[in-house]
Amino acid sequence: FFELKALPTDLLLEYDQNIVKHTQRLNERRLLRGEAPVTWKYFQYLTLLFTEVYLDRYFRDPLALLNDVNARVAAFNNGKHDADQVAPFPNEDEPAQQLNKLAYWCATGSGKTLLMHMNILQYQFYLEKHSQRRDLNRIILLTPNEGLSLQHLREFEAAGIHAELFDKDGAGLFAGQAVEIIDIHKLKDEMG
Repeated sequence: FFELKALPTDLLLEYDQNIVKHTQRLNERRLLRGEAPVTWKYFQYLTLLFTEVYLDRYFRDPLALLNDVNARVAAFNNGKHDADQVAPFPNEDEPAQQLNKLAYWCATGSGKTLLMHMNILQYQFYLEKHSQRRDLNRIILLTPNEGLSLQHLREFEAAGIHAELFDKDGAGLFAGQAVEIIDIHKLKDEMG
């Protein structure tokens, strides 16, 4: 997707230091509770590094990121039949709106929850770094059932990340600052 060899060593070091800083934050509570600290496996670290690169480029210059993604799409499409090609992003639309989603495909047991905790910390860091913290009014975690909502609430607590179960009235103590957790059934039942 990106050519990491093109990244300066000092920028890679900055990304690595961000990962270490966020990991230390996650480990503070774990160590206080007598739990083992988080140690990233190579594929988890690469996921976190990619997230650093993506978020930094997204917040710094979304148009340049869009152009680089489209160049990569063009290289991918070269020589492929029309049915196998990927459509590029249109350049006339707002690049930040087109690129504001990032998804990973991870196997069962690969540490998706811990990666999600880190991704939230990474996202909040880049919002702050680029003076856009006020632009974010909420982070919502959508789960398939109430049991998983409660499990995520406990895991966020263990990670030291403010979270609460979704309240449509927004009356929670950390409304707008906490991760709000809701299961899909309650969203449908309560919101129509």
